[in-house]
Amino acid sequence: MRRSTPDYHRQPAIDRRKRSMRTVTLPSVLGGKVNKGSPRQADRFAAPPVMVRGGVRENMASPAVRGSRIIRRKSLRLPQPGIELNLPSLPQIAVGWRAVSFLLVLAMAAALVFAWTSPRFTIEQPRVSGLKNLSTTDIMDILKLEGKPVFALNPGALEEQLLTQFPEVVTASVRLGLPNEMNITVTERVPVLAWEMNGQTEYVDSYGYAFPVRSGILDPSYLLVQADGLPQFITITEQVLGTQDQSQSAAGSGGSENTDPEESGPDDKTQQPAAHQIMSPETVISILVLSRNLPPGTMLLYSERHGLGWKDAAGWEVYFGDISDIEQKLIVYRGVVNLLDYRQIKPVLISVEQVHMPYFRMER
Repeated sequence: MRRSTPDYHRQPAIDRRKRSMRTVTLPSVLGGKVNKGSPRQADRFAAPPVMVRGGVRENMASPAVRGSRIIRRKSLRLPQPGIELNLPSLPQIAVGWRAVSFLLVLAMAAALVFAWTSPRFTIEQPRVSGLKNLSTTDIMDILKLEGKPVFALNPGALEEQLLTQFPEVVTASVRLGLPNEMNITVTERVPVLAWEMNGQTEYVDSYGYAFPVRSGILDPSYLLVQADGLPQFITITEQVLGTQDQSQSAAGSGGSENTDPEESGPDDKTQQPAAHQIMSPETVISILVLSRNLPPGTMLLYSERHGLGWKDAAGWEVYFGDISDIEQKLIVYRGVVNLLDYRQIKPVLISVEQVHMPYFRMER
């Protein structure tokens, strides 16, 4: 009796070749060795197909294609049991650091353009405090703040500009704030008298600094002094220091020195800065002290040759030099006036510069 041949041997040769080719990929999946001649054993260790979203993959161990984007879907459960609502799927977008950097630079550029051109950050009208002689219009005309953004201004430069352009300003402070705040605080010099010379009138403070009359109208409450020149500015301390400097320079140069004041030029009053000091504080005090003895209806005078004095209501000019021994000089002056009245003499000038040697002139 003839034995029956197994079904395996009855299969065509090409089918057996396919099964043996299928078993070749198992070591890469399972990491073990499989007998190529045992098809049933190969079928037992073969990886089953797995159902995934988007199709069926026979081998899950195969790597995914690089650069593919996974489409994620979401389901929304409804209150009814067994019912879900599938939401539309959106691709997952990966943003790189270069794109983020470009967006940041673009946003910063847009912010700068907006801040530079927006009227919200433009100075319109600053707050100015401490003004006496000056006005806000004077400040704005010098600083030229129209249309400038607040962050483009330099407070230090503005303060320096105020001190340079306005000699009556002693201190200046500029404070800026967002979005368009600007506070200016100034301290002005306080005038104590008015100095008229060569047709020009300036205010003078207690330290002898002169500054212009901004309004163009002289305040009559200030003492007016008519002068034909500037007073001698050297004080006693400066004279002592000048003598020491001259002695030192003479010792260093072998005794040769230039004592000509016109060539040395320390007292030249023709070239002065904006905030120039035309007299010493001692001279200011002398003028104020002399003004207390000023007769009503008279004007205080200053002469480079005769010093301080006034123009009397009777028509003559009287000079006292400085205020040293002023009480004694006033007594001598009244005696001279009484003598001239007794003799019916009308002079044009009376000098009491030297208290022991007064004199008068009938003509200049």
